[in-house]
Amino acid sequence: IFNRLTRLWIVLLPALLATFALNALTCGNSRTSLYCSANPALASHAEFPPQISQKISDLISNAFFTTIQGHPMGGNGPLWSLSYEFWYYLVFFSFISILSFFLKREISFGLIPHLLILFVASRILDSDWLILGIIWLSGALAAYFLKLDSVVTLTSKFQKPVAFKFTLLTLTLILPALISLRLFPRILSFPIAILLLTTSLSLVQNNINAIQSNGLLRKTIVRGSEYSFSLYLTHFPLIALATSLFVPVDRWKMSPFGIFVLILLTLV
Repeated sequence: IFNRLTRLWIVLLPALLATFALNALTCGNSRTSLYCSANPALASHAEFPPQISQKISDLISNAFFTTIQGHPMGGNGPLWSLSYEFWYYLVFFSFISILSFFLKREISFGLIPHLLILFVASRILDSDWLILGIIWLSGALAAYFLKLDSVVTLTSKFQKPVAFKFTLLTLTLILPALISLRLFPRILSFPIAILLLTTSLSLVQNNINAIQSNGLLRKTIVRGSEYSFSLYLTHFPLIALATSLFVPVDRWKMSPFGIFVLILLTLV
């Protein structure tokens, strides 16, 4: 719990404060802004218009990962998934811990915090959380599958040219994933597709030792991963602020100029 809170809060809390401040500046603009428009279709397809969630109570709700029962702070749409992620790790760990207690036929005080976590989760989480959790579990299953000794042995021998390797994987894994999207309902097709695609992409990668021996490549990957989470939580309010200042809603059209501005704002 300490590690998860530290990992999330050092990025989330500054992002929430930035969202709070930038949202106030944006909504204070005299012109109609994309960020504060009352039209939900323009508000990043949010269920609620952004200005509704400019409350201290929603700020606290976001900080403690209970937005499942509230609104993303300041209309910062990407924040919704952070609460889901936090509770997936927490509930998954507690469920596995309780299961291990029962398999060993042990009863101790160590069960109490895990039971408490599951009780709190049952009061906070909704059915969407459970459905999306199947997709989350498929990613965890792929990670477990790729660590099996037999799979590691197979992939170490599977050092064919990339073109041949990708063609083979398309026939054996990627194609079945796409077929599953057409044949099965969404609740089943997405976990199957993600499991197969994750496995495919992992097998296509070069040997991990080759990456570690390449100093520049490894440094690029590490530096990129350090910024990805921060960028995920802060890009929306920053782009929304620039949009409200420089691109009024009536000029935000699907045109060469509109696409150029979108690309420019994204790069900035």
